[in-house]
Amino acid sequence: MNRKDYESYYKKIDLLKIVLVLENPNAYNDIAVEVAKEELKSRDIPKEKYDEIKIHLNRKKEDSLDRSKRITTIKNKVKSEIDSKLESTIDAVNPLSINSASTSMKLVSSYFALSGIISLINQFDYLQFVIKEDDLNISYFEVYTIATIVFSIICGILLWKLKKIAWYMSILICITGIIFSMYSILEFDYIESLMVFGIPILIYAGIIYYLILESQRELFHIEKESVYKFAMIIIGGISLCIFVDMLINK
Repeated sequence: MNRKDYESYYKKIDLLKIVLVLENPNAYNDIAVEVAKEELKSRDIPKEKYDEIKIHLNRKKEDSLDRSKRITTIKNKVKSEIDSKLESTIDAVNPLSINSASTSMKLVSSYFALSGIISLINQFDYLQFVIKEDDLNISYFEVYTIATIVFSIICGILLWKLKKIAWYMSILICITGIIFSMYSILEFDYIESLMVFGIPILIYAGIIYYLILESQRELFHIEKESVYKFAMIIIGGISLCIFVDMLINK
């Protein structure tokens, strides 16, 4: 556009657009700014009117900046949430973790998973019979068997992934396994039971010792204070179960 084109154009536009050019000279070429000044002078606009339009433009500019900031903030928040959920999803389906499980931890994980699967196969027919009974009267042993099978398989998978909850599940399974094995030794023939249930007691005790080592707790982000609290909860739970059992059998 030449000078005449600008002069013709500015005579047709409203005052707001002319003030916009004058307040943002860097956004326009020199000819456009010069013609805008001349057009403003020719219209003989009072200074108060000019200042009023200027304030209006500044407010619009601020609103536009605020809106842009809000949009940017929302975009960043949405992106952050998507990235976080994506990382969680990848972590959930990925059998590997940032801290890779050691060979010994994988052995412990495999022990839980395989023992649960083997128990499920061995007890499958019996569990079907128990579930199909019309008079469903499940004993402590049956509850323990079903719970151990389910928890062992789940625990084995989560332990491989170094999930924090798997550490607590593993300790709980080991403690209940020791208690059940000791009960079986006392309940049945002592010598034969000692040979059958003594080995699981040693295995569970070894796993507990291994899991409470600081080097292993760090993989699961388990603090020493959390171990003490968990131990107190287990002791309290066992005591409560014994008390309830004594009341029932009294």
